[in-house]
Amino acid sequence: MYGETARVDWTRHRGDTWAPEFALQSSAGVARDITGNAYKLTVNKHREPSSTTHQVLQLTGQITNAAGGLVRFNVGVLEADTPPGLYFYDVEETTGEGLKRTIAKGTWQVLQDITK
Repeated sequence: MYGETARVDWTRHRGDTWAPEFALQSSAGVARDITGNAYKLTVNKHREPSSTTHQVLQLTGQITNAAGGLVRFNVGVLEADTPPGLYFYDVEETTGEGLKRTIAKGTWQVLQDITK
């Protein structure tokens, strides 16, 4: 995922704390070294919000393998308790030089779970 913004849709069950992970690659399909970069994943009720008023959650990415281009977004118990519904998200990358770019966006659907 480099150059264009990737479209990735996620479906989760309420209460699930598994962590979404992204593998960043160059246009040639080679892992991108993301050393020194920072990542945010933001979920909102609106596809194109004009403010943070309807923001549901924001996660800070944890680089799990910088040379391999891997970043994970840990979901805690509070974030996992998002009410069922269809939301929208994006992932913003900030390079070590301070350049910002949206690298992924899509839907963040939360389904009602059965096990409590």
